[in-house]
Amino acid sequence: MPAATFGRARWIGLAPTDLVSVDILAPLGAGQDIRVDRLVSLGDFSVALRVFTRHPSRIPHYLLSRVRGMRQRAVMARTALDLRRTPAFAAFAAERERKLEPDGLDAALGAGVPDVGELAFVMSVAAEGAAGVSRTLNSLAAQHDRAFRLTIALRPDRAASVGAEVGRLGLRECVELVPAENGAADRITLGLASRSTCGWVGLLRAGDILDPKAILLLRHYLQANPTLDVLYSDSAEVDRWDGRLYPQLKPDWSPVFLQQVDYVGRLCLFRADVLAEAAQRVDGDALPWWGALVAAGRHRPRKAFGHLKRVLLKTASEQPRPIKELATPGLARSPAPPGPIVSIVIPTRDRVELLRRAIDTISAATERTCPYEVIVVDNDSTSPDSIKYLAGLETSGGFTVIRDPGVFNFSRLVNTGAAAARGDVLLLLNNDCEVEQGDWLTRLGGWAQQPEIGGVGALLLYGDERIQHAGVSIGMGGEAGHRDRNMPVRGHYGHLLRMKAVHEVSAVTGACLAVDRRKFLEVDGFDEAFAVAFNDVDFCLRLQAKGYQNLLVPQVVLKHLESASRGKDRGPKRVRFLEEAARFRERWRPLIHDDPFYNPLFSTTRFNDWLE
Repeated sequence: MPAATFGRARWIGLAPTDLVSVDILAPLGAGQDIRVDRLVSLGDFSVALRVFTRHPSRIPHYLLSRVRGMRQRAVMARTALDLRRTPAFAAFAAERERKLEPDGLDAALGAGVPDVGELAFVMSVAAEGAAGVSRTLNSLAAQHDRAFRLTIALRPDRAASVGAEVGRLGLRECVELVPAENGAADRITLGLASRSTCGWVGLLRAGDILDPKAILLLRHYLQANPTLDVLYSDSAEVDRWDGRLYPQLKPDWSPVFLQQVDYVGRLCLFRADVLAEAAQRVDGDALPWWGALVAAGRHRPRKAFGHLKRVLLKTASEQPRPIKELATPGLARSPAPPGPIVSIVIPTRDRVELLRRAIDTISAATERTCPYEVIVVDNDSTSPDSIKYLAGLETSGGFTVIRDPGVFNFSRLVNTGAAAARGDVLLLLNNDCEVEQGDWLTRLGGWAQQPEIGGVGALLLYGDERIQHAGVSIGMGGEAGHRDRNMPVRGHYGHLLRMKAVHEVSAVTGACLAVDRRKFLEVDGFDEAFAVAFNDVDFCLRLQAKGYQNLLVPQVVLKHLESASRGKDRGPKRVRFLEEAARFRERWRPLIHDDPFYNPLFSTTRFNDWLE
């Protein structure tokens, strides 16, 4: 089921005709009860009418889904009736919002755990910020939990009017007004925050509107997670042009992404001593709060950073997020005899025209400064052209051909190639990929060699410039799927500008995957129980379980004719796929619909960041 991020969730699915009961399981580790408000039966006519009313263009798709099986009908029904695009976020949230029930479902909030004390916020007010200050103060006055303090830095001529507003709202015990010092607003507020006597402190800007439950939920989360140093929540932004509310649905802690894009923004709370120490390291930074968060992230474990997956703040539209360039780590050679740094492993069977194109583009495009070898693992090619081509490769320098006969098993072929590799970095590549950039190996391999990094993937495109792969999200489609699939790459920046920055993901496709050979061996390579499907995702998740972080590098772009050499999954292949899907779900059930880098408000039915 979709996450009850607003207190209420809704799910639409097909019920078999012999349905007797419906069992709903609480999420893993849930501290609250579940209540079923309504269970409604929708007949075929009712569904068709709703599809026609809300999405008339989807009627042909809905009719087609009726002859394609129950799963396709369920997916189509959810898509047409329950999913929303991000510009419809306000209506989406209103449908799912549940009022606080302190004597009911929400009775456990704050119960039985130590009190973290008041939360401190700082805000700087410019001359033109009067209306914004009023909105922020009104949202604070509406809080269910008044355990907060707000320090406002403002010019003396604004003190009387703001003070009167504070008094009218009954906030005199919670709000302190101080004269604004000279300097940029963010530097002023960072200085104030660094001197706070409260245990936790964060930034507000004039016009920010807190959800009435914000302080209560933040304090409850901090009380339940006492080892945190930083906590941030999701937010929403009012667009300056169309006035719509756009969600800022954030991933869990992503330090590589954060170095390039301030995806965290507000709300963000720092433990006071952590902020005071980090603030000393951002001298001269034009965006000191962002710099302080980056500084706080250095040398601290992931578990020190919490992400409360609730939209607790509405902000006014601000300047577009800046993107900082991040230098690609250089490839390093181990102190071994001279040889390749990167070993490119290509499993193949027949379809020589694809393999030839892949190898030709590698040879033509790859920079000569990056020593590499190509290992082709052949699985029973029989066509004369393929046999002749492979024989020619064997006599060419820099190419190795390994015969691995028997039933096709992609994982086994990968492991066979890796065992023969001499390079420090393994680069797994499908035979239906085409290389276009000279620095592709340097970029992918450089990241793969970083101590904390696991698998590293590239942006893969179909031949018509649509996205085929931009990272894998766990839970999508029931198991795992490619995010942003089929989106046109031109002009598509991705949510929170992720397509413009190297960023953390739970997994990347094995069609183009770089990994340090030692880390590959540390997790025992690919699991041969996954002969064809989900082997790459399983491999990445095992790296992640070891503490390594997988990355997408969208600046590296390859063409990929997905499954061109293997064909579609039908008949026995379909049976095998379903068996591997069931095995994957069983192994990684806790991550299904709880991918740390894919916000739970995003759909697992669609690929392109719809809300569900």
